[in-house]
Amino acid sequence: MKPGMDMRLELPADVVFWVTSLYISWAIQEGGLGRSAMQKLENLAIELPFEARVLTLDTPTKEFQLSPEFIKMSYSDSGWEVPKVLRSTQEWYERQGYAVFHRDDEAYPWTHPTSGQVHKLPLVFMRKDVWSRYDDGNDAGESTNLSSTVS
Repeated sequence: MKPGMDMRLELPADVVFWVTSLYISWAIQEGGLGRSAMQKLENLAIELPFEARVLTLDTPTKEFQLSPEFIKMSYSDSGWEVPKVLRSTQEWYERQGYAVFHRDDEAYPWTHPTSGQVHKLPLVFMRKDVWSRYDDGNDAGESTNLSSTVS
C-alpha cells in the first residue's frame, strides 16, 4: 500500500493493492509466465488479509519504451537483436485488463547508462478493478464500480 500516493491520485482508501516490481526476462517472455504471475497475484490480492478492490501499478509510457533512443539503449547497445514486433509494458498491462488513469511525464529520475545523463522518466499509472469474493451484494459489502471514483 502507498497511502500518500493513493491520496495524491485520488484512489479509494484501504482497498488499493500496488504491484511494484514484476520483471520477466526478455529471454523467457512470450511463454505466459508474466500473465500467470499476474493472475496469481490478483487472486492473492483479493483474499484475506488484503481484500483489494483495486490493483494499481506504474510503468514507463509506451511512447518512451518505443522511442528510438530507448530501443537503441535497451537492445542494440546491450547486444540484443531488436525484435520485429516491439511491445511496451503499458500495452502488455492493457491486454491484462489494466487501464491508464493518470500520467506523469516527469515521474522518476532515470540515468542513461551510457551517457550518464539524468532524464525524468515518464510514467503511466494503471488500475484494474477487482472484486473480493467476500462481497455478497448486501449494503454492508455492496460492490460498486470504483472506476467512477477516479478521473
